[in-house]
Amino acid sequence: MIIRAVTGFVPPGEGALRTMKVAEHLRSCGHEVQTVRLATPPWETWCAPGALPTKARVMEAAVREAGINFLSLGPCSTAGVPAAVETLLATKATFCATRLEENGGSVGYCGTPTDRGDDSGPGSRLGRNASDAIASAMLRLAQADPQHNLRFAALAHVEAGTPFFPAAFAQREGFALAMELTPQVLAAGGKVTALSPGLEALERDARAADMPFLGIDPSLAPGLYGEGSIARLMALLGAPVGSPGAPELVGQLTTALRALPVEQVGYRGVMFAVMEDPGLVEAARQREFSVGNLLEYASHCGTGLDTVPLPGDVGVDQLAALLDRVAAVADAHAKPLSARLFPAPGVKAGETVATSSPYLFDCPAMEMP
Repeated sequence: MIIRAVTGFVPPGEGALRTMKVAEHLRSCGHEVQTVRLATPPWETWCAPGALPTKARVMEAAVREAGINFLSLGPCSTAGVPAAVETLLATKATFCATRLEENGGSVGYCGTPTDRGDDSGPGSRLGRNASDAIASAMLRLAQADPQHNLRFAALAHVEAGTPFFPAAFAQREGFALAMELTPQVLAAGGKVTALSPGLEALERDARAADMPFLGIDPSLAPGLYGEGSIARLMALLGAPVGSPGAPELVGQLTTALRALPVEQVGYRGVMFAVMEDPGLVEAARQREFSVGNLLEYASHCGTGLDTVPLPGDVGVDQLAALLDRVAAVADAHAKPLSARLFPAPGVKAGETVATSSPYLFDCPAMEMP
């Protein structure tokens, strides 16, 4: 099985070596591990905003030296967004997020309550103020370099232990696996059930590791470097993206994924990561689907709006309204969704958003819904 990420969930400043040993164990069992990642509890539970950029630089250097590819500091409150932005501008492999919905109480590692003497923790009420703050942050990051938005997301109903970044954050110690399964499903003619034997073997090997196993996120995602494509899978199954039958197919795929006989965590859905998926990029060039389609798929469990390229003239109000729509879908269907949006300064709808990232493809900016 191809493992996109072995993600360790640990207290700040700990767990890098234990997580690397998990990755080494899985490789020794014959599994391909593409990246190893570390996620802490939400940073507001262990760091003051003013100290975060410096603290994150030190942590990033330490985990990279240990062999970890990426670090996630978890979701923050609206009040923490400026510090998260400064942290992203000061780092290269660190991820942050902000919640779009109310989060039921500020907790530290393993659920320990925190008392910071203010209401800036991740349990504070967010609402529309959150979408405004997140939209402003996305635009500020884009002005510096649109690629920074690869490391920043808005989250709605995403739980601890999700191994995909930027959504990952810890509440208890352990590790979870984010998978790369689309190429295998394509090779199996679109049959999700063909994944069962390999995933069951992987679970047995994971449970033998010297760290608590939290579960597998079997979400269908494009390959880390473009192998496989959700767009090609849907075409193979007779309901291409943008077609009338696409929403129902997304629901069917999600049901099949969630029926796989392994311990599951995370999104457990179909990932329409536009700029990561060469098939979706080509479909975007042909205007075969829209942002509105992606929102509809999210209600059948797509995983939100991921790496969606947008025109550079989008304003805070427009971007915030789009984030509100993601939150509304997550609320209405009780589904974990996230949004990584790529407004590109100087680029109009239909013009190419260029990228220098090895994980993204150049893609036309999509029209705002």
